[in-house]
Amino acid sequence: MADSLLEVGDHRVLYAADDLASHPTAAALVAQLGFGDMITPVQLSGRNLNWLGSTNTGQGLFVKKELGDQSRGPSRTMTFFDWLDADFYDTDLPVIRPLAMSADGYIQAYPAIHEGRTGQQLAVAGELDTKMLEGVGSGLAWLHHRGQSERSRHNAASPLPSSFGADAIDVEIFHGMSAAQLEAWTIIHRQEELRLACVDLLLGDTEKTHVPMSTIHGDLRLDQLLAAPDAENTCWIIDWEEFGYGSIARDLGSLAGDILNVTVIGALYSKSGRIENDIDDLVATGVSRASALIRAFVHGYFGRAQSLGSIRDSRALRASIVRYAGWHQFDRLVTSSEGLIATAPAARALAGIGHALIVDPEQFLPDFGLEMRSE
Repeated sequence: MADSLLEVGDHRVLYAADDLASHPTAAALVAQLGFGDMITPVQLSGRNLNWLGSTNTGQGLFVKKELGDQSRGPSRTMTFFDWLDADFYDTDLPVIRPLAMSADGYIQAYPAIHEGRTGQQLAVAGELDTKMLEGVGSGLAWLHHRGQSERSRHNAASPLPSSFGADAIDVEIFHGMSAAQLEAWTIIHRQEELRLACVDLLLGDTEKTHVPMSTIHGDLRLDQLLAAPDAENTCWIIDWEEFGYGSIARDLGSLAGDILNVTVIGALYSKSGRIENDIDDLVATGVSRASALIRAFVHGYFGRAQSLGSIRDSRALRASIVRYAGWHQFDRLVTSSEGLIATAPAARALAGIGHALIVDPEQFLPDFGLEMRSE
């Protein structure tokens, strides 16, 4: 993995990319496109290898090599695009189609979106747009509408990353955890009502929840939104490597939870990286900002879902969305604690919010714009 830092600017971290020639399948895919060689590509931060740059003919490319378990067959990214192109080439789902993929789909080449910014970058800069989020919600409703009858064609969506510890931690994993991670899991496990609610949400029988199942993105966060540098509020949903069949509340709650997480952290920390002023007031400010953004996303989703007419709405669905948003705060708490001796104050504050969302989601339906019409 490349570790030479090239640039940190506008919340974007670039590294010197691995030599493309040392990855023959990726190099062959670039050559197959016929655009020439990539000139000094850079690597964006992330869990996968990638190369971003232009070729000697001027074509901008983004090449990604997924590093996940390849023993499970073709990549879920390939499964997603094969399904989309076979049945729904004319789609309202805002995606960037690959120019080419390797035979197993684990390496993909896309047209580069130069100066594009992720939803997280926009949120950190205070520039996340409500109209943009409405559009994302509308596109997501299309995905859930089209995929409800697709269970036999798709694998179940991968489990959420931190769900393995919702009930208990295996001894082997326990011994490898940092002190901060142990503290994070203790926060969850020492409160029986919270632990049981997490187990029910993440490990329970989804068929008994009365929440609609469909094709889902499976890992929908602000980093999976890519905005174009234009005035049209163009925003694509990217990174489909966890695509599968699952609860539609997972997609909605994960993105809502990430909006909440990033916005509250932005309110808590000054540019110096330290929490300033009264933490309760800052949290309230962040929650208020996040609520407006989440409501726009939810409005776009349910407005489109209603016009499509096939997604079964209910209080159970809406409460489940809030619960997934709550779990996202604990997922971030656990993930951000890796290698640390103590959990961060901001992460603990958000875990407190997450607790309330999971245990009593009905109370927060109005804050998320999830009131039923009859209410």
